[in-house]
Amino acid sequence: MSIESASELTAPQVAAYLRAHPHFLEEHPDVLSQIVLSLGAGATVSSLLERQVLTLREKVKLLEQRQALMLRHAQENEAIQRKLTQLVRALLISRDAGARADLLTDLLGQHFSLPVVEIIVVEASQAQSSSLQTLWDAQRPSCWSAASDQGAAVLRHLQAPSEAVGSLAFLPLQPPPEGRPARALVLGAGDPARFEPGQGIVFLERIAEIASAALHARDG
Repeated sequence: MSIESASELTAPQVAAYLRAHPHFLEEHPDVLSQIVLSLGAGATVSSLLERQVLTLREKVKLLEQRQALMLRHAQENEAIQRKLTQLVRALLISRDAGARADLLTDLLGQHFSLPVVEIIVVEASQAQSSSLQTLWDAQRPSCWSAASDQGAAVLRHLQAPSEAVGSLAFLPLQPPPEGRPARALVLGAGDPARFEPGQGIVFLERIAEIASAALHARDG
């Protein structure tokens, strides 16, 4: 191949050739000795092997970071699951069915450090509850900023000071007792990022199931 034709080769063509001939550099050590790899900021590395080692170190570091993140999430999930188990145990032990609602809200506030935990009645006949009825009709927990229209509607219903709440979770409770209005569990956090729209709601669904069972037993 002439110098002129070689200079016309593109980087993808060179890369494709080396992939098709993985032993090329072993068979042509003189070419390898002339290759200089840059590490950025003017630094260079003397050999391809050293560059490969550095690349592998970077990959290992990235994997360690991902592993640490997964471990932290696993620990957080385990802690939440343990708190839910403690909540269920306490509700089962309670012999006073009429006190389960208070026990439920008290324990949720303690276990999850929530300044606001309330059970509210959602009645479509009340003008102030029209937004709440829409949230309840969704049949799934939802998260809102306290500054959002939905969050503001919930706070008005609770008559809670807005400065104490940065975000809210609205949990419809199923099924409502016969002849009774729909109810919902509201969790309020001071941290605006605690309950964010679009976040996972798996644990909120579990809390809603536990609360629904406890309150249903109270009415039974």
